[in-house]
Amino acid sequence: MRFLVLGGSVFLSRAVAVEAAARGHDVTAACRGSSGPVPEGVRHVAVDRVAGLPDELTSTAYDAVVDVARTPSWVRAAVAAWPGAHWTFVSTINVYADDATPGGRPGTLPLREPRDDADLRQEPEAYGPMKVACEQAVL
Repeated sequence: MRFLVLGGSVFLSRAVAVEAAARGHDVTAACRGSSGPVPEGVRHVAVDRVAGLPDELTSTAYDAVVDVARTPSWVRAAVAAWPGAHWTFVSTINVYADDATPGGRPGTLPLREPRDDADLRQEPEAYGPMKVACEQAVL
């Protein structure tokens, strides 16, 4: 299976790339690479998503895509580039508007209102709402 990890050099996206490669998939990690190297056996395509997705990446078909982004416009562009792929978007508990209801869980708690791109250095509270917008882009 041709597997694309948008990220791949840090924490969760790195772990996904390692596991996919260990299972024998043809894995590409699309990331800047400035946080460290991609795992052994994983192809690296240098990408700065602020600048957009390069033709080298978008001209390739992938069977599965994993994305951990927090910026809605990045996720929308990636979904548009690989609409036929199986998509996994990694979200966060920060999408929930209510974190105090006992027994609350996904599907039972209300989500925050979606929010388009924001500079999190200026508006850190936009993180959860931006992830909601990212989820909606994948759906």
